[in-house]
Amino acid sequence: MGSKSVCRDLLLALSNMPKLSKLEFCIDPPDAQSFVDQELGMFRSLKALKMRRLLQYTSIVEGAKRIISQSPKLNQLDLEFIDVSGGLCSKVELRSIIEFPPDTSLRLQRLTLSLSHTNFDNTCVRFMTSLTHLNLRTGAQLLSPSFWRTLSDEHLALLSLKVSSLTLPILEYLLSYSGAKEISIGFERYELHEDEEQLLCEQFFSLVVPRHCESLEGLFFSGEASGNWCFTQSHLESLRACRSLKFLDIIYHYSSTRSAHPQHAAVSLVCFLPFLRMSFDPVCSKRYFRSFQPNSLKFRTSR
Repeated sequence: MGSKSVCRDLLLALSNMPKLSKLEFCIDPPDAQSFVDQELGMFRSLKALKMRRLLQYTSIVEGAKRIISQSPKLNQLDLEFIDVSGGLCSKVELRSIIEFPPDTSLRLQRLTLSLSHTNFDNTCVRFMTSLTHLNLRTGAQLLSPSFWRTLSDEHLALLSLKVSSLTLPILEYLLSYSGAKEISIGFERYELHEDEEQLLCEQFFSLVVPRHCESLEGLFFSGEASGNWCFTQSHLESLRACRSLKFLDIIYHYSSTRSAHPQHAAVSLVCFLPFLRMSFDPVCSKRYFRSFQPNSLKFRTSR
């Protein structure tokens, strides 16, 4: 979106479209100093809203808040704010953006956030009582442990959890329940001693994976991982009980690009995972060989 008049007029028109169910937009600098400075109609049928690259201007934050509050059927929300001050501005408080009338029946089911410039704490759990999918694209390590404890205390058992990095509070949350269908772990850098990371990795495969083995359909890793996450025989043993697993990432470190070891590991997996499909056709890059197709095994290997 460009200038504020275009934003305002277009969103006003969209808000009065009775069958609009999905809306996605971003704000491109430098034109969007302000938007939505007038009353909107109700987005009566809007179920999925994605707002990316929102600048941290007060008017834009207020505009985002107004759009959300005018969407009574919203169940999927994707938010991303961008700092325009070089770190001088305080983070956007999510609890102040997602405000609904007391009599609303709105229940978010899917929430995607970038936490680098957004505060998200245990006070936000009040609008997460129906949440089944949580995706923290960045800044997962910034969340207070109390947030994850509150999720556990409120018995919020997520079916899908995607985090930009794994921390001990996240691991403990995953151990507090069973039934997750999808878990995705990123490797966003933060201060973590190598011994701590090794322990997290060991506990993830020895405790978390068995905890969700009956339901787990997808296990994913993203980003540049350390050697601690290299696929091992013990990981293989943990995955044996995951009979419903359909999608799997493996981080496999080996010394030779001609090594056949990854294929051997894949064959072992396919033998006991009846729903898993293997695709191994590596494409060479500077650090990784990658292969991924839907309903397949994905190798990310480094030398």
